[in-house]
Amino acid sequence: MPGFIKVFQISVIVLASHVLVLGQLNIKVGYITGRTEAPGYNDIVDHFNSNIESVYILDDALDPLRWMHGLELGVRYKIRNVGFELSWSGLQKRADVFASLNNVNRLQSRLFTGLTEYSLSAENYYGFFGYGASIGYRYLTIKTDVPGSRRRRSELLGEDGWAGKLYLIFSLPGDNVALAFKPYIQFPLTEYAMDGFENGINDKFDFPQRDFVEPERFFMYGISVVLYNGRQ
Repeated sequence: MPGFIKVFQISVIVLASHVLVLGQLNIKVGYITGRTEAPGYNDIVDHFNSNIESVYILDDALDPLRWMHGLELGVRYKIRNVGFELSWSGLQKRADVFASLNNVNRLQSRLFTGLTEYSLSAENYYGFFGYGASIGYRYLTIKTDVPGSRRRRSELLGEDGWAGKLYLIFSLPGDNVALAFKPYIQFPLTEYAMDGFENGINDKFDFPQRDFVEPERFFMYGISVVLYNGRQ
């Protein structure tokens, strides 16, 4: 991952150095959300909730992963009706589980799931509309809280992979700021091994583990809403 980030940073510098020669450089910032069925991930969550119920009175089960939300940042280099973007996005999901034993001993645990992506995109614009495609490097992290600490987190899983994305563009240009809506479909090119997640979440409570854990791909669809600065 560090090598890819270095290439990403160098690409941004090279892109910026040519902005005055041929086209227009815009900085983008916005919101991104995505939905995923995540069958492998949610199978582990279901198994964990079953383990909790076998010992505790389950007050609030650990929610399955469906929607993730986050921030999207990047730069766009545009020449007439063609654009190239370098982007970073961070999708997050937090889930909690609450249970009790004989209404005395309380159990509370928190799960943090994140998908960080670095991507390169090519776009075509036709007036207010357009379309684009990107290739992205995604890094998956799953962490849990550390008992007795509000800030510390223990990492259960850290996996990386590649994904492609296809999207439409609906833009509202302005003199100084432009608004764009980008509904997308993201399809994985590699799988994430989920054994670390299965083992880590069950080890925390000494629950039994399974011999086989289904890998996860995180096929997603959603939308990003971004603002571009400067001349469009």
